[in-house]
Amino acid sequence: MRFAETRNKISYDEYFSIVSYLNKMLAIGVEMERPCAKPHSEIAPKLHTVLDGSSSSLLRYKQSPAKSKFNVNHIYNDGSVSSSRGSGVEIVFTATTENFLFIREKIAAIEAELDKLTCEDYHYSCSNHISVMTLQDRVINPIVLKNIIQLSRAFSAGLLWLGAGDKEFGVRQRISSYADPQLSFTPIERNSSALVSRGKMKLCHTDKEGLIEFGNENSLLSGLFVEFRHPDGFRVPSAIAANMILVKAIVHKAVELSTQGVLEVDSLDHWQLNKTATQHIMENKLQHFSPTNTEATATLQEWCRQIAKKLIEFVIPQLKSVDSNAIETLQSLAQEPVFLRKGNHTAIEKSLRCRINCQLNKTESKIVAIVLSKEIVGNSAADNRKKIAEKVGISLRLVEHSFTQIKSKTGQFIVYDSDLKSYRVE
Repeated sequence: MRFAETRNKISYDEYFSIVSYLNKMLAIGVEMERPCAKPHSEIAPKLHTVLDGSSSSLLRYKQSPAKSKFNVNHIYNDGSVSSSRGSGVEIVFTATTENFLFIREKIAAIEAELDKLTCEDYHYSCSNHISVMTLQDRVINPIVLKNIIQLSRAFSAGLLWLGAGDKEFGVRQRISSYADPQLSFTPIERNSSALVSRGKMKLCHTDKEGLIEFGNENSLLSGLFVEFRHPDGFRVPSAIAANMILVKAIVHKAVELSTQGVLEVDSLDHWQLNKTATQHIMENKLQHFSPTNTEATATLQEWCRQIAKKLIEFVIPQLKSVDSNAIETLQSLAQEPVFLRKGNHTAIEKSLRCRINCQLNKTESKIVAIVLSKEIVGNSAADNRKKIAEKVGISLRLVEHSFTQIKSKTGQFIVYDSDLKSYRVE
């Protein structure tokens, strides 16, 4: 690999300092577009969300209502999503530092509620926008943002493949406006102001407001806020959560690369293959996906599959550090993304559920869903545990044992919050 701007590379002391900061403060959220025929005013109460027409401000300030169900921040009508009633909805999931398993269970609970409302399945106009951000301001060397952009460019076809949910992969509405310019743009030798002023960076984009520490002559970043727009709007919790963890790992990889400078993507051995594959997807060359042109379709799919696998291999150390539970799901998606899997979203989710190292049993999953929904409220931890036992239909001892098992499998505690009078994840 070659690197540019080596004069600006971060020191190893700075590297360890940034990693320590990100381990505590790097959060991920998602905006999920759905073609639901119900108005947001009907969906919102089911998810215990506040109603608001502004998405970016609520996401950026990272504060969710104290009793927001499933970490849904708000829902609003989305005219870019078509449905049987004319428009769809966008469900904004508050940024969180929680791990793969808890994010997956929250999204699964949201999808279960949408199923009760008989919402329509995903289609070509839907997307999932994954946001990664720091929860506190801190000056960060702009070289980190440059390497995030470079990684999104270097593995663009792989990202699109891992996030492909539409049955006609590559023809999502306006997809060319998201990713095409990524191939020719480079952040090398551009200052932070120039990067942020571009606004949407297609496959990933940077927020125009709040990212730059204005007045600083070096235009240093006062934090990170980057949105990845590659996944289609599929309703598969494991796939959405895995892509969210992947984005987080990409940020950590960008920090590691910054100890050498800014990555020159054309120095990677797969760059030309990635560039060609992405161009075919972006140019909507439908003949490559036509049943009458199976050879071309198979070739393009194999290119994307190779690049997705290279991406996972490239960031595997960061995935192991950030959340190893997502690795198996990502590897499974690299081999066979959502759009190639048979059945509805429920069947696809079942096929993706981790089989070895991250499977909560049914009892543990029920307890997690109850805790996340905050539907159990009591005057003490003992009172709450008793109510959980009654709701799940198990003994108090098994509830306590399940708490221990959940902590062992996820690395996160379920603790009683005396202010909320309910259990929460910590």
